[in-house]
Amino acid sequence: VDCFGLCDGSAQLDDCGICNGGNADMDCAGVCFGSSLEGDLSFDQGNNLVSFYVVPNENLISEVFNDLDILGILGEGSAAAPIDGQWYGSLEEVDATSGYWVQSNSDGQDLYICGQSSNDVVYTLHEANNLISYPYGQAQTIGNALPDEVEDVVYAIVGEGIAAINLNNSGVWAGSLDGFDGGDGYWFSLPIGVEDIAFSYNTPGGGDARLSSSDLPVVPEAYGYAQSTLQGFYFVDAIEVDGSEIGDNSWILAYNDDVIVGARMWNGSYTDIPAMGN
Repeated sequence: VDCFGLCDGSAQLDDCGICNGGNADMDCAGVCFGSSLEGDLSFDQGNNLVSFYVVPNENLISEVFNDLDILGILGEGSAAAPIDGQWYGSLEEVDATSGYWVQSNSDGQDLYICGQSSNDVVYTLHEANNLISYPYGQAQTIGNALPDEVEDVVYAIVGEGIAAINLNNSGVWAGSLDGFDGGDGYWFSLPIGVEDIAFSYNTPGGGDARLSSSDLPVVPEAYGYAQSTLQGFYFVDAIEVDGSEIGDNSWILAYNDDVIVGARMWNGSYTDIPAMGN
């Protein structure tokens, strides 16, 4: 393409009037052409833990989030923030393997994505905590999504305000997180000293159910708390009050002094109670 926007070689003008050899951008109505796929993410005000199951054709942070009101983007050991219209930081682009905390300044911001599928991604997990993506638009349960050799090693998985632990590394998972959803990011925790392990998620099947955390009881306004990028979880085996077990409709609250930092409705053994940091 020359400086006057004319096509040469094998490139052709696409439906947007843009010279593109792959004919794979989106037009003014937000429609993908050529080999590109469509995806979208929605951000609430505050911290959103996301990943890209469709990787944008233009994957620079400055391009992906250019039209959104964003405070900053956090990856695993990297970050970026807009200052006076320019982006600064060590995080320069999004990719298929990573998860990201997107810090939104307002509710209801939508990001339309035109790009390439993230299927067939290979991950390398290291000891301690790994912030990774989920590469499919279709949801899967943990047991269906993870190969057995990965389930044998990963002892905890944490999403945005939800978590699961691998009971005695048996492949039996407990907690509010029971699967993976397209567009969400996840922390995978491995024991200290374990060797790196490479894996790919299993391909979703037709019978996989949607992530049940979508159906968690809505936290009453009186028990509300802010989602933090610094989050912990207490997994509680049993609770007794005056010698009797509490009922399934009881709310369990976590406090820092007099500030509520987490809430979860009790649903039996290994209910996880979130505790948000500063």
